Amino acid sequence: MKRTLAFLTAAAALALAPAARAETTFRMAFVAPPPVWGPIADRFAQHVAEKTKGEIKIQSLGGGQLGNLPQNYAGMKTGQIDMMLADTGTLSLARGGKDFNALFAPYVFRDHRPYALCAFVGAWGYLLLDALAAPPVVALFASAALVAGLRLVAVWRGWSVPSWP
Repeated sequence: MKRTLAFLTAAAALALAPAARAETTFRMAFVAPPPVWGPIADRFAQHVAEKTKGEIKIQSLGGGQLGNLPQNYAGMKTGQIDMMLADTGTLSLARGGKDFNALFAPYVFRDHRPYALCAFVGAWGYLLLDALAAPPVVALFASAALVAGLRLVAVWRGWSVPSWP
């Protein structure tokens, strides 16, 4: 009887007690000195805290505290670092110059001319010719001519892509 009463008392106390809010902290690394990316990291941490009502906290570790670019990138892959603050050009360096340059290129130009779009169409032209078993040199020069031709027509006709905020 005492055991049952103790169990019921403990269960009631747990049920009536306010739920403890678990706070999760993520470590965000960046290599640049804190005066460079520190304000960005702080703003991101504040935004996350506001949106999650304080349930998620971002701990900024700048100035290479957790290593250089390749070490931070490797740390993210192994789970030692939760997130990394870097632009796509920096990520490109961390990966040896691969994969991220295509993501970065459209934001280099601000005049809304279809630079990247013409290159994208040219790449698809190359892939189409390759799939049709065209010799690689023919596919290369034909796709380069397609890009150059599209670019010239875009400049001549004043084509532009939709603007972004």
